[in-house]
Amino acid sequence: MKEQETGNETGRLPFSMVFIAVFYGFMAFMSVLGASEVYILFSVALPPVLSKLVIAAETSVLLYLSIGTYKKQEFARSLLIGYNIFAIADILITLAFVDKDALVKILKSSDALVDYANINLIFCLILFLILRYVWSHKQYFTNKSLSLC
Repeated sequence: MKEQETGNETGRLPFSMVFIAVFYGFMAFMSVLGASEVYILFSVALPPVLSKLVIAAETSVLLYLSIGTYKKQEFARSLLIGYNIFAIADILITLAFVDKDALVKILKSSDALVDYANINLIFCLILFLILRYVWSHKQYFTNKSLSLC
């Protein structure tokens, strides 16, 4: 029974780790779909060319996090912790310091401003819970390889 709980002895991934891998894969997919002309990073609206570069980099990192988590890589764990801290800081700083009038222009609706804040706070909570889980379950990340093959 203990083998099924940890997932390490049998080589199977615990369901929670599968959920995390699928979550980051879904985030990569949504990052590509949601690519727009403006990307807000630490409450600064980036120009279109830089926005596309940031979205491409973010998508690459998210794909690595998804596959690396599935492959139980130690580097993916470290990158996951770093990405979550960065994303949480970005969300909180953006919500605190972004110019509300400029954000309404980007969202094209003043009603969407409340939804934007709520969705980002919920997303921040999810990232924090994943961060807490990954931080305390180091034993699941046993693969020292950097290769995704």
